[in-house]
Amino acid sequence: MSLRENMNNTGDLSSDNSRWQLEIIRYDTGLSVYKSQTDNASLTVNTAGWVPGIYIAVAIVNGQTVTKKLNIQQMVHQPM
Repeated sequence: MSLRENMNNTGDLSSDNSRWQLEIIRYDTGLSVYKSQTDNASLTVNTAGWVPGIYIAVAIVNGQTVTKKLNIQQMVHQPM
């Protein structure tokens, strides 16, 4: 299972296993902001509109837990 964060306000997760779950928790408050279970090999989470800060992603597959720290930053649009 891999867990990676993209620069385009999405966090991508992938797994070769069948059923797995994901929870994303705000580090500063401990509140869960996202929960999902899926059979898909990958999952993309749109973080647009989330409060900038540190989040912890917790993925569970076949009883194995993988965690990843996510640093969500505010996107700054450059004028053209």
